[in-house]
Amino acid sequence: MSDAEDRRAADSAAPLDFDLYCLNCGYNLRGLSGDPIRCPECGDSFPRASLREMAEKYIEQRAAGVEAAAYICIVGLVVAVIGLAGFGVYSPAGAALILGGGVIWTIGAIWFRARCGAGASWHVALLHWHVLTSLGVAIGLGLAVGFLVAAVSIPWIDVPSPLLAAAVIGIGLVVMLYLVGAVARFFTRRSWAVLKRVATPVRSSESDT
Repeated sequence: MSDAEDRRAADSAAPLDFDLYCLNCGYNLRGLSGDPIRCPECGDSFPRASLREMAEKYIEQRAAGVEAAAYICIVGLVVAVIGLAGFGVYSPAGAALILGGGVIWTIGAIWFRARCGAGASWHVALLHWHVLTSLGVAIGLGLAVGFLVAAVSIPWIDVPSPLLAAAVIGIGLVVMLYLVGAVARFFTRRSWAVLKRVATPVRSSESDT
């Protein structure tokens, strides 16, 4: 037997020393050995060499579904806010928008819970995602509005050269876009980490029924 075959045999005999979840039922396969690894909960078998990559892709797909559900919740909130701020609670249009927004948000929350496997922390994750997304949007809009206010407030008539004024505006715009992009990347990474964490499969006995 070659050295490569010896290493493969040794690897397959060694138990998994990290958390890795069954792609079918969510059972934690940590501590199991063999190649392929057989899930004791549902009986499915998975090639050891590709199990980590398969599990990562599976969680990524689940997280994408969770993210779509979370955005539906955001749409519901936006519709409700438009109804409340634009028409008022007592107008028919406002009441209809608020009610419709609530229905949309509820549908999104139910889908979010289902995509999370109804884990006990799904509601905390949804609230966390809402907070992160709202902060990211608020800070990004604040930077953009601040730049526009500053650009309008500066007495450009005192600037000695139109080219200099254009250069200052251009530099300010680049800086503003960079800052907005940095804020977006920061909050997107944090939000995606929340979604991936809650999208990790859990056993039905650990779910929140």
